[in-house]
Amino acid sequence: MKRNGRYILITGVVFLFLMIGACLFFTIRENTKVSVYYDSSQIQNNSVELININTADKETLKLLPDINESQANAIISYREENGGFQNIEEIIQVKGIGEKTYQIIRTYITV
Repeated sequence: MKRNGRYILITGVVFLFLMIGACLFFTIRENTKVSVYYDSSQIQNNSVELININTADKETLKLLPDINESQANAIISYREENGGFQNIEEIIQVKGIGEKTYQIIRTYITV
């Protein structure tokens, strides 16, 4: 009986440490995400510079909300293969960028 009590105590302590570690991991991970969010009134007043998807480099594209390195590379590849974007809606044709992502980034991009 004494042995089972220790096993349960040790298991509980290990579980507690794992939960604390997971919470810290996700908190740190969320706080290190770098994204640029603008108020739509700033964009309408031209107080922020829109990102030109025909000329932006990978690091600049990654500043867009919900755009990761893979998607930034796909945007660059698409524009090189197709001679650039004719309009911002065309970005939906890029692999990994769907309607949902387009709705999030459309107010931050230009051609």
